[in-house]
Amino acid sequence: MVKVKFLGHIRTRFGLSEIEVPISSEESLMTFLDKLSNLYPELQPVIENIKESSSEYLILINGIDVNVHGDVNKVEIKNGDEVIFLPIVHGGIG
Repeated sequence: MVKVKFLGHIRTRFGLSEIEVPISSEESLMTFLDKLSNLYPELQPVIENIKESSSEYLILINGIDVNVHGDVNKVEIKNGDEVIFLPIVHGGIG
């Protein structure tokens, strides 16, 4: 199982704070995102945004930003991992 936590507006908008997702073996982050989207169709807009450009969301696997690995398409998830989805809020002087 992979523990998935949602923070910020994802938590409040979809009423999800923490879920567990079954995983049979190691799989890519992109495959995991597809699985998550199929299990929770209401998350599809968020998942699609992440897959197109992760600039609006920070994804942490076991507390480490996935972007640290360079190519996000090569990031793997395995049993026991914790995945956190954190919206990045931007602002400025208007």
